Amino acid sequence: MGLDPLAFEVAIRASDAGQPTDEAKLKSMVAPVLASGAMLVPAAQIPFTIRDGRLRVGATTLEGDGVRAIVSGGYDIPADQADVRATLSSTAIGSGSSQPEIQLFLAGPPGALTRSVDVTSLSSWLAVRVIDRETRRLDAIERGQPPASETPAVPPSAAVLPLPAPPPKPPVIAPRPPLAPPIQAAPPATPRAPSVSNPPAAVSEQVAPLPPAIELRPPPGPPPAAARPKPRPPLVLTPPLTTNQ
Repeated sequence: MGLDPLAFEVAIRASDAGQPTDEAKLKSMVAPVLASGAMLVPAAQIPFTIRDGRLRVGATTLEGDGVRAIVSGGYDIPADQADVRATLSSTAIGSGSSQPEIQLFLAGPPGALTRSVDVTSLSSWLAVRVIDRETRRLDAIERGQPPASETPAVPPSAAVLPLPAPPPKPPVIAPRPPLAPPIQAAPPATPRAPSVSNPPAAVSEQVAPLPPAIELRPPPGPPPAAARPKPRPPLVLTPPLTTNQ
């Protein structure tokens, strides 16, 4: 009891979100989560010795699902005092030489142990992880390559399962606009007689008499040259006289 591996997930998520991960802040986040659960161990063998009224347990490794705990301590039977030391580390996060660790110390009577959580190692591991991630990102920018996607540090067994993706929505087909009604030729307009407000007076059937005819006469004076008759030549009745020389 009191060794919930979910504490690693909480610390890593807080670091990735940019929250401060100094030892005081990290301890306030990790300690309640660590104490709220338990580490499941399928089977374990814990050797111990009893001598001079003290029960001693050497360093014993307990393996769980993605987590490992190394437990050691003892119990003073006459004084009814116990002291336990546990180092909890994740085997699913990090590499073989660099894994997040949390140390836990318990002391006092077995029924009222005082807990103390040390997150110094975990805080250092998170700081190195942030530096390594930023270094790889800057190297990718200098090479002109997009930053590589981060592999989730939280193992699938401990991570919260994502919600299933919603099924794709069927494509929305916009309704076709209604066709415009066919244009019908308007029938020819019947000419209408203009309305006359004041109808003209009736035309009299009697025709007025024509004025008298005007007589055109030539102007007074001698007739023009063109109108005078040409004089005829005189009539010759006898042959002309001839002169003999």
